[in-house]
Amino acid sequence: MFYIVSSLAIQNNFLTTKHRQLLAWFNTTFVKTGIVPVELWKVYKHGYDNRLEGDYDDFKVFSIEEVELYYESMLNFVNFIERLITENN
Repeated sequence: MFYIVSSLAIQNNFLTTKHRQLLAWFNTTFVKTGIVPVELWKVYKHGYDNRLEGDYDDFKVFSIEEVELYYESMLNFVNFIERLITENN
């Protein structure tokens, strides 16, 4: 999700390599303005939180059930952002 939102950011002349900066920009520019539904924001934020846990918590393991449950929501998010990028070209 980071890379699809990064693509959207580049298209909108916003450059960063920081996950937290990108998250804040996306929220301000697309969620708070109503372009992206809050439900999709929650998917992105949840993914960010899981990334932090996976990278920095000792011995964090995600079950296959957790991953499968989240996978469809992640695909919906990516597809929505891809449509935004495509529509702006």
